[in-house]
Amino acid sequence: MCGEPWYLLCDDYYRADNIDSFPRYYPAMLFDVVDATHSKYWVEYQRIDECVDTKPEVTNYSFPEFAQDPYFYGELLEACDENYSKVFNRYKLLMETEAWNGYPTATLIQNLKIAALSDEELHEIHTHCTANREEVEASSRCACFYCQEVFRATEVKDYIVEPSMDYKETALCPRCGADTILGDAAGIPFYKELIEKLHRHYFG
Repeated sequence: MCGEPWYLLCDDYYRADNIDSFPRYYPAMLFDVVDATHSKYWVEYQRIDECVDTKPEVTNYSFPEFAQDPYFYGELLEACDENYSKVFNRYKLLMETEAWNGYPTATLIQNLKIAALSDEELHEIHTHCTANREEVEASSRCACFYCQEVFRATEVKDYIVEPSMDYKETALCPRCGADTILGDAAGIPFYKELIEKLHRHYFG
């Protein structure tokens, strides 16, 4: 960019599960390189530098999808197609894992799986918050993805009847009253990142 090397980085404000969040360009002169090893996920490619009058071709390094699509970064900024964010975040987590010498931490593995959840998989998790009295009563802990609190299942006292579901009962959160409770008997891990992802997916 403009004849000088730049890095495309995720700053402290970047959120992998927010489609409106995007990486930003920073000039290389602001950083000291302590490890010049290239990621195994990078490919080398040439692209014209439009900021320079002579419009020279300059060498770039990125993952293949970014290299092959000159509009990839623009699509990230527009945030109209979540597939671009999913691809970017997948490589981000793979490179973070790579930075740990190939030994991913449990947190990175967990976040990689959560970031990769499809809309269908989130919907499947969501089905466990409806007509769920038996599941809640069989649980030790529950989580509400509206207020994002985790609590003992014995704290749940209130239910509503679902006439359209054979009059089964849906649990209400003891903290906020919402019908968005999941019980651990459903086999759903109450990772903070998962509860936050469900909240953003259904409530924005």
